[in-house]
Amino acid sequence: MIAYSTEIMRKSKAVVYPAGTVAGYGHIFSLGVAGIPIVALNPKECANFKSRYVKECYVVPDPIYDHEAFVNWLIKFGQRQLNKPVLFLAEDLYAYIVSLYQDHLREFYFYPYIESERLNPFFNKKPMIQAAVKAGLNVPDTLFSPLESQQVNNWDIFPAILKPLISRFNFNGKKLVDVLKFPAIFGGKAIQVNNTKELAKAISKLKKENIDFCVQRLIEGENRNIVNIKFVTAIDNSIPSCFISRKIRQYPADFGTCTVAQAVYISELQDYTERFCRFTKYIGPAGMEFKWNQDDGKWYFIEINPRLDFWIRMSTLKGVNLPLQQYLLSTDQKMLTQKQVNNGKYWIDIEGDLKGYKWRKSNKRWSITIFQFLKPYIFFNEAVLNKKDPLPGLKKYLQRVMQKIPFVTFSRKVFTWISNCRNTAGYILSRKAPLIEYSDYDDYWEKRKKLGNDCVVYPRFLMALKYLKKHDQVLDYGCGSGEFLRFLQQNGYKNLLGADVYRATEFPENITFYHVNEIPEKIKFDAITLLQVAEHVQDAEELIGNLLCLTDILIVSVPNAGYWQHRMRLLFGRVPVTDVIFHMKEHVRLWTKKDFVDMCRHYGWQIKSLQATVPQGSFLAYRMPGFFAKQIIYVLTKL
Repeated sequence: MIAYSTEIMRKSKAVVYPAGTVAGYGHIFSLGVAGIPIVALNPKECANFKSRYVKECYVVPDPIYDHEAFVNWLIKFGQRQLNKPVLFLAEDLYAYIVSLYQDHLREFYFYPYIESERLNPFFNKKPMIQAAVKAGLNVPDTLFSPLESQQVNNWDIFPAILKPLISRFNFNGKKLVDVLKFPAIFGGKAIQVNNTKELAKAISKLKKENIDFCVQRLIEGENRNIVNIKFVTAIDNSIPSCFISRKIRQYPADFGTCTVAQAVYISELQDYTERFCRFTKYIGPAGMEFKWNQDDGKWYFIEINPRLDFWIRMSTLKGVNLPLQQYLLSTDQKMLTQKQVNNGKYWIDIEGDLKGYKWRKSNKRWSITIFQFLKPYIFFNEAVLNKKDPLPGLKKYLQRVMQKIPFVTFSRKVFTWISNCRNTAGYILSRKAPLIEYSDYDDYWEKRKKLGNDCVVYPRFLMALKYLKKHDQVLDYGCGSGEFLRFLQQNGYKNLLGADVYRATEFPENITFYHVNEIPEKIKFDAITLLQVAEHVQDAEELIGNLLCLTDILIVSVPNAGYWQHRMRLLFGRVPVTDVIFHMKEHVRLWTKKDFVDMCRHYGWQIKSLQATVPQGSFLAYRMPGFFAKQIIYVLTKL
């Protein structure tokens, strides 16, 4: 391992997101061996939090579901630091978000931000490929959507591939509208077509899904013909050090993520890369992919990703510490000149490689023998598991093994059952009614946020989703911080509105908000949701009646006061605590199932559906919701 200079200033913390991935660990390891203090962020607890190099770790809002909350978390963390931290983002979406919100983050974080008006050439394949052509790089024949039928009929280069212009996400201004839409529909990062009929069919499907795409000549060849160059450009767009490696295997084998790689230095690719960066005036970390065409003996530009990616730990092991280069660039220190070492040792992501082998067995075109599969394992470095920092890799693979052992799975279920019984007994016999005061509405939601309750996908959200159509105009009455509306957005709903007595600070800026007394009477909504709200309202009957005048479908969820644990609690002399979070004054109305059904009959409201809301399929709760359901969701209409 390289000894790093003591002259490097290491006062700024390195903030790494997402820490739980292979790429995240690559950053943690590379910065850690260089003595940089590391703050690991992830949307959930992860094995990489156990790294010896991690000084602080935090579970943060997931940018996929709420990028504004993620940015706000970063700002608040940055405000508390004595020295401005350095940001490291290990995936395209997060790198894009940080540059999109650079006006908010620049004051608190060092990062090679890309100006908003210059983001496209580094994320969108159309301006990216156009820039590569102007920079003098070889590019496969390509057409960009929208395409006329004549252009499709005239395309005679097969096999060809279709790819989305932006691989994994799409923004409309600062609104995230699609995440992984293309892979979800087609099952991969790209699709191959072999004739005009297949091409027309695929294009028709892409148009229907409103996905911008490109059609490109497929350069045929094995995975090893794909070469990736990783680098950090300096202020003058030069590349002081780079690391070049070829893919040996990827998963899926046709268009996938690298699982086995080997270092190989090819000088002309460094020249091509530097030419592109000088033309586009790019500064910062990136990876550029090229593919060797056996037919004409040329390298072809495929794409650039403006961040350090999946197999970045390999570069550090081969003598080129690129996360450290990014740290030096960001903190305005002199970047290092490092030389790549090619010793024949492979880099392997074992978990991904095993999945890839299974995939290859069912795809004859890419099948390999067991000997070919095992050959790289003779002399290799694992993606995460290593002697110098063993805990993350050990925990990762131990968890995978434990999940496969029936006895361990059974034991975990028994332990969970015992724990639930203990919690239930505590609630029935000894839990006091909560009396935690909150000063105002924002204070209430801030307290909820600290508990993590502001970004949970509740079972009632999933139940409500069954009764809503994608094109519906939906009003969420009592929307709070907008958590249900964000959930709908992530599931493709666009015509959304929220209403409450006060606009919470955390409410999404890109969703229309009404004060409850200012909802236009002339608007007729396709559906209105009233989730865990009626119990907070003194005259709930009037509220429900008024909302039914504005819609044909009202979805109401309320705590069930007849839940068996509440009944037992009364038996032992304590009042039921029906989903109260801080103070008993939160809930002013209670209903059992029978009470709610009687109320609906009295006021002439028809119950189209009545179901228990539970995380998993509980037989008893569905069959006897009045006794076994903690919450019940009702779908109401007027008779």
